[in-house]
Amino acid sequence: MKEAHLNEELDKRIKKVMPFRFMDPAPSDFLLERSEILLFDKGEVIIRQGEVNQSFYSIVEGNISVSINNENGKDSYICSIGKGEVFGEAGMFLKVPRTANVVCSDVTQVVMIPRISILKLIREFPWARLPVCHLSF
Repeated sequence: MKEAHLNEELDKRIKKVMPFRFMDPAPSDFLLERSEILLFDKGEVIIRQGEVNQSFYSIVEGNISVSINNENGKDSYICSIGKGEVFGEAGMFLKVPRTANVVCSDVTQVVMIPRISILKLIREFPWARLPVCHLSF
């Protein structure tokens, strides 16, 4: 995993993905400034089942594979998620162990948004809570 630096091109791509695409510029910029842009190689693990992490992720580029550890200790494939989609949103709202593994299917760039950043966003821009609340559905 590497941290990416925001530039004009990346900013434009991020503004097209959830939750940024439904926000006005001021709250969108506020949230992005309090988030991390991460680049993962193919095969890298973003989330491990059982860990506690109160961030959620928005995929800017690439694809991920979601799986769970079955009772035999092997991975059971659940689904694939791609560009423009989000994952890990339940972990943002609840302090519970992650229920699945998330592994990059190819080189993947994500915006990691910590829970504290969402709370600050809602306090600063109360009207911006609607795009965030839709993440849980």
